[in-house]
Amino acid sequence: MKTLIVYFSREGTVKAIAEGIGAELKGSTELTVARIEPVRVRGYWGWLCRSFVPRYRVSIRPTVTDLNSYDVICLGFPKWTYACPPVNQYLLEMKNCEGKDFALFMCHRGFDQERYFESMVKQVSEKGGRIVAALDAKQSAVLDDSYRESLKAFCDRIKRSLEPIEDV
Repeated sequence: MKTLIVYFSREGTVKAIAEGIGAELKGSTELTVARIEPVRVRGYWGWLCRSFVPRYRVSIRPTVTDLNSYDVICLGFPKWTYACPPVNQYLLEMKNCEGKDFALFMCHRGFDQERYFESMVKQVSEKGGRIVAALDAKQSAVLDDSYRESLKAFCDRIKRSLEPIEDV
């Protein structure tokens, strides 16, 4: 079984979650970790302005976008306002998503995260992906490491999705 952990992290908290997922899943699956990196790095205000436009996209550097050889894709992103432009571009570039299991993880500061997460679920579903696990982590909980129990439960759901289905 193969799992891809792919994420965008501007400040490092989504990266910390990705590393935690990798540590929890190590030994359960063959892991590949990839970053979503914008071609042009912008400062806070540049990203903030672009994040007000739903599904706004920016160019990203080449990364793993062909998902054909993966059983589970763990996709991580920050919650900004209405868009995370590098992740929106990644979603557009993803190939061979139909029937794939996705585990979405998001880091936020605590504003309107439910609606944002639902929009990300919708975008993955539109590409044919199926959500098997979700992690909604507040930035402060990641920084003080109090989200570990939620991270473990998230990874347990991923591990269950990797288990072979037995014939009856």
